[in-house]
Amino acid sequence: MSGVQKFLIVVRALICNDGKVVLVRKHAGRPHPLAGQWVIPGGILEAGESPGQCAEREAREETGLRVRAVRLAEVSIKYDREPNTPSWFVKAPIILCSYRCEYVSGGLRAGDDVDQARWFSLRNAIATAGREHDRAALRETFGALA
Repeated sequence: MSGVQKFLIVVRALICNDGKVVLVRKHAGRPHPLAGQWVIPGGILEAGESPGQCAEREAREETGLRVRAVRLAEVSIKYDREPNTPSWFVKAPIILCSYRCEYVSGGLRAGDDVDQARWFSLRNAIATAGREHDRAALRETFGALA
């Protein structure tokens, strides 16, 4: 064995309420590989939290919504980097976990590293999402809404 592979764990919150789903736009004025793109809320798993807790925390930080992670919807590994990734950004492969989340409370607002947060119909969310794997996760998780 040549060594231990290190991964970055990213967790997303697929939030649905009354037939609408949430997307956030990563702040366009900050150095981030997804700057200016509409994406599923999410972020890096912190030490000591479960992936479900991470989904709930990221939803609260980025959208102001309190949600409950109800089921793991998808796990994938992403080896390629996003275009325009700053050279300082982590270069490890990403384990991407997506949780279907139920709305609990709160008003939608942009927070943390996003400059917009909106409810979309599934069709509009799929058309607006900036990355194919976000569009695929929305289709696979909420396809019945279409």
